[in-house]
Amino acid sequence: MPGLGLTDVSFPHPLYHGDTLYTETVITGRRLSASRPGQGIVTMEHTGRNQDGTVVARATRSCLMWTRQAHLEAQRGQNIGE
Repeated sequence: MPGLGLTDVSFPHPLYHGDTLYTETVITGRRLSASRPGQGIVTMEHTGRNQDGTVVARATRSCLMWTRQAHLEAQRGQNIGE
């Protein structure tokens, strides 16, 4: 899963040694790739919280992923796009 970019990175509250970090990821967008058949670009928003629920980190990330159809075709040994 190639990473295409990391944006809107922020650390609104410090994270200290001994803290527990919990993460949450929300898919905020998806679209088919114009140049890579069988693949698409997915945008995700990541949020990190400490043990008290305080947000300590945020970031938005985009990555290139296989579509479900291309994945199923690859499992069956077919070429993508045939």
